[in-house]
Amino acid sequence: MLATACGEQDQQSDSLHIYATTSVLGDVASTIAGDDADVSVLIPIGADPHSFAPSSSQVAEMGQADLVIANGLGLEESFEAVLEGIESDGGSLLEIGPALDPIPFGAGVNAHEV
Repeated sequence: MLATACGEQDQQSDSLHIYATTSVLGDVASTIAGDDADVSVLIPIGADPHSFAPSSSQVAEMGQADLVIANGLGLEESFEAVLEGIESDGGSLLEIGPALDPIPFGAGVNAHEV
């Protein structure tokens, strides 16, 4: 039994660690990576992503991740400096939003003209 537990631990340490800011991004990362990565989600379901503040231990975990995936369109506005810090410290940050062609919305935007 102990050998099995140690073997599983070794296998987990060889996998990539991906940190996603939202559950949706975490689900996408898990689906793509499969068993080759351990995916953690930062913002709990139901929490406001605009005002969520990660704990110091979560910031440290993100800094140690092989890849951090974020929305990148201001969704994580309360901790944008943390994400910028991870990238400036040599971490891998993938911001999904800027790679997409977002549909504009808000006051004065007619959805039928978009």
